[in-house]
Amino acid sequence: MSGVFYCLLVENSVSSFTDCIIVGIGGFFGANTRYFIGKEALRRYGDAFPVGTLFINVTGSFLMGVFATIITLQHWESWTKSLITVGILGAYTTYSTFEYETFALVQRGAFQKAAFNFFLSLLLGFTALLLGVFVAKVIYHAA
Repeated sequence: MSGVFYCLLVENSVSSFTDCIIVGIGGFFGANTRYFIGKEALRRYGDAFPVGTLFINVTGSFLMGVFATIITLQHWESWTKSLITVGILGAYTTYSTFEYETFALVQRGAFQKAAFNFFLSLLLGFTALLLGVFVAKVIYHAA
């Protein structure tokens, strides 16, 4: 279910709707930043290696670490966490969220869960990609 519909139909409160708007605004900026960086990297370096995606994933992880830590340590308003970590960085790259959540497991001493999350995310992500390619090819050839 779309985030906006969830906010309107399930949460049904002004504060939840406001959070959704804040996340959406952040998502607009994060997604567009990712798009333009990806396009520029492709223009500069070609498609032999996914330089843009690598750059986005690494910088997104770095920025998630920076902002999530600062927000927690400085006790920023909750809307800033929603705007920056969920909205901007979540749309910029979900990889940063994956890294942060794995790091949080390590910090809590849940090393097995962190390792499981790491390897399962990679395995399932790549498997899903392969499945998507297969389905797209089946649909394309069937049309």
